[in-house]
Amino acid sequence: MKKIVSMLFFGVCLGAMLYIAGCSSGGGGGAAGAAGNNTSGAPDAVPPAVVSTTPSSATNVAVNSVFAVTFSEQLDPSSLTSANVSITGVNADLTSKCSSVFLDPVNPLAFNTSYNLTVTGIADTAGNVLQTPYTYTFVTSALVVAIADGGSHSLALRSNGTVWAWGANGSGQLGDGTTTQRTSPVQVSGLANVTAIAGGGSHSLARKDDGTVWAWGANGSG
Repeated sequence: MKKIVSMLFFGVCLGAMLYIAGCSSGGGGGAAGAAGNNTSGAPDAVPPAVVSTTPSSATNVAVNSVFAVTFSEQLDPSSLTSANVSITGVNADLTSKCSSVFLDPVNPLAFNTSYNLTVTGIADTAGNVLQTPYTYTFVTSALVVAIADGGSHSLALRSNGTVWAWGANGSGQLGDGTTTQRTSPVQVSGLANVTAIAGGGSHSLARKDDGTVWAWGANGSG
């Protein structure tokens, strides 16, 4: 199940990155690239700026993610080196397309670990250099250490003590404060330091490290 969830997350991220990296006829990366095109005829003196980073969320990042940084204009490929674009302590393949740079770690990242993606010294095609180094700090998702099934929902316990759930939610058994069915895991709100989990027909249970037991979902029989 953990592998399936990671693959789904990777697919969503990859689709988003392919979208933002699309080249217009002017050579930019979509709207971001078009903004960097110089149509006045005057020398381009505007340095590139970071427009977005993918994954956009800096928490619970999948350990097999591919990272993308999109800039305001097309970049000079010769400035895109591992010294200028890197993830601290990580060996990653570096590629680019139009105004986007991609970092694909050679090996999966460690679970529940903080990393820094740093960009410095890159230049646009006119030779203007990024003025301020850019740092994107993110934390990878925690390792799943236990799973449990309910009637039509599932639970996962991560090594950081959080609980995640997906599936049917008509009785609030996913614990996210709604009764909306979820096809991907959502974190059970207000619950931490969990050491064990169990699922019932339409309810869920968790034991915390202080020995207390918590329950949520259907309560027709108390």
